Amino acid sequence: MGGLHALIVGVSEYRHLPGGKGPQGPQSYGMGQLTTSARSAVAIAEWLHNAGPRLETPLASVQLLLSPSPDERRTVPGAAEAEPATRENLRRAALDWRGKCAEDPESVAFFYFAGHGVERTPRDAVLLTTDFGDNDGNPLFNAVDVNNLFGGMAPSASRPGMARTQLWFIDACRVLPEVFKNFETLNAGTVFEVELAGRSRRCAPVYYGAVSGGEAYALTGGTTLFSQALLDSLDRSGGRLLEGRGRWVVTVESLLQGMKVGIARLNSEHGLDQEVWDGGQMEASVRPIADLAEVPEVDVRLELVPAADGVSLQFEDLHGQTVPLPDPLKPNPFEDRWTAGSYEVQTRPELPGVDRRVSVRPPSFDWQATVP
Repeated sequence: MGGLHALIVGVSEYRHLPGGKGPQGPQSYGMGQLTTSARSAVAIAEWLHNAGPRLETPLASVQLLLSPSPDERRTVPGAAEAEPATRENLRRAALDWRGKCAEDPESVAFFYFAGHGVERTPRDAVLLTTDFGDNDGNPLFNAVDVNNLFGGMAPSASRPGMARTQLWFIDACRVLPEVFKNFETLNAGTVFEVELAGRSRRCAPVYYGAVSGGEAYALTGGTTLFSQALLDSLDRSGGRLLEGRGRWVVTVESLLQGMKVGIARLNSEHGLDQEVWDGGQMEASVRPIADLAEVPEVDVRLELVPAADGVSLQFEDLHGQTVPLPDPLKPNPFEDRWTAGSYEVQTRPELPGVDRRVSVRPPSFDWQATVP
């Protein structure tokens, strides 16, 4: 059985953007320093180390490249000692990572990047390393094309043993700087040679932290919204009860659904509009990633239509525990977070068309009853 090999990159410090420690570059492209990317990358690495036997494929290696902000350098364990996330360091680390992933098709390739990102077309994403924007030449010289990384990790004649499960997490904006429109072409840095081959059969979803043209956000002094939604989905909201296993499992598809719900919740809390987007190859979407640590919690929304003060609701789990609900239901709709499972439903007075037993499953549960 193969192992899980992770390459994790967090770039908060940009040497040549305003506020950086290096010489100011000729253009800022509307970008500056970040404060949460290295912390977010470390949180993902720590999750992998702590997941232990919950992982479907055992953790075999983690490579961590970090360019922390001054605060992260002081407060995030190991951030100051990590190799900086330069273009060259990323190229070397990626080549080593690919070599490990190509040893066994049962392995899992895990890639996470947090930092600045741009796009040239709606179909690509470019990741900016810490030495981005250092000269008057190609502005994307110190940057990496996600399509190049993805293409270079395909099974091929020279690498028939490439990991058939690959998880790609792009925690970055996908904006098009106005000045980029002045160029005929902009070639981002390439890491891999991409071999000509037929359709590569792999389960390789790409989870983007932004839609084309969109932005990814973070909480000052905290972590990115995308990393929060990812970890919440891996631990709680992204599970499904897998037939034949009798336990809650995160699959490549349920992870995405859990992340979308998590981002929506964070948007609501902080007044933001971030969207998670998916790409890549979603073959074998029920492929397990990890067991949940516990029975998951589910975002629940209850609504009476129209609102009615004279209607009482009761939801009771199979252990006989009644969920506390306001009587009458206010606000309406009412939102809460419950443990997944089956619930008995009673309404007073009895309402027509209401199922007496409901199944509350991740990532969310919406219940609505019509009041005559």
